[in-house]
Amino acid sequence: MKCRFTQIAPQVTEGEATPFDAENAPVRYIPAYFIDKETMKCASPSGWTGGDQVKVDLTFNGVDYTDNNFIFSYYNIYGSFPKSGPSDASNQYIQVRGKGFRQDSTIVCSLNETKVQPVQINPNQIKCPMVLDDWESDKYSSIPFSVYIDGSKYSFGNFHYYKQITIDNVTPLIAP
Repeated sequence: MKCRFTQIAPQVTEGEATPFDAENAPVRYIPAYFIDKETMKCASPSGWTGGDQVKVDLTFNGVDYTDNNFIFSYYNIYGSFPKSGPSDASNQYIQVRGKGFRQDSTIVCSLNETKVQPVQINPNQIKCPMVLDDWESDKYSSIPFSVYIDGSKYSFGNFHYYKQITIDNVTPLIAP
């Protein structure tokens, strides 16, 4: 038993050239494992980057493959920014940077195990709200921050809330 991963031509905008050659598209074969009478499992192979999509097929005899056209999407996560912010921040965001994020994926932000929808998703960035609606503005602490993409959890450690700084005085008031 094995899975076949065949790269699919990337979607391009009108007027954009693509060097993709469907006849010579990369193919990877990975052993499949029996889980139960309805489930087979195979690891996703490396070699593709964020934004690439592959068609996944299964064979029991190495010759005849399923033709279900199951699509698997690859993405990369580089990290999150910032790592801290004021506890009374409104209209500010934690950015998850990467490549290959898709609007049709199920993406959820998690702050202190409270799951919320992202504010924005584009191919290179997910914007999560910095402060939850029920967060107390005088609460200064570190809480776990993570993102779920199609059910897989990606943790970024803790996000730290601090007291918003205020400037009481500036001297000198003028300079050369």
